[in-house]
Amino acid sequence: MEGFAFWSLAVLAAFCVGLSKGGAPAFGALAVPILSLTISSVAAAGLLLPVFVFSDVFGVWAYRKYANWAILRIAVIGIVIGTGIGWATAHIVSDNFVRVLIGVIGFTFSLYFLLRSRANTQATSAGRTAGLFWTTIAGFTGFVSHAGAPPWQVWVLPQKLTKKWYLQARRLLPLP
Repeated sequence: MEGFAFWSLAVLAAFCVGLSKGGAPAFGALAVPILSLTISSVAAAGLLLPVFVFSDVFGVWAYRKYANWAILRIAVIGIVIGTGIGWATAHIVSDNFVRVLIGVIGFTFSLYFLLRSRANTQATSAGRTAGLFWTTIAGFTGFVSHAGAPPWQVWVLPQKLTKKWYLQARRLLPLP
């Protein structure tokens, strides 16, 4: 029964990854928690990493013409810092911390988008300080749980970028 539960949840997690790459990015954040029901959160994140990376290669190639290098320069710095922090602390991060972190990220992201002003139709600029802050968090959360998309979106969505650029950047950076 244990093997059946693992494989059933692994197929469901893979389906969520597929949905996230096909235009429903919120499902990607569910893959690690679903798989964590049968194995440790860290093992689940490690198991799903090749799936995310392999699918991102095709997305990067398809949308390579739409890069906004000013935003990507800021993002790469923050993501490298956040990923480095995740790597340096991986041995002390417990499964329970990862589970709580995933919940906090989801709750904070949902609350942010519920409370933000819908009346503001003006695009905001890509502030360097805010960008470094949010992409550092995205790098860390992306490393420990493949849940880097919500902090990335907090910074990027208010800039009102074109859909093609957003799709390309989403795949270019290691965020599900």
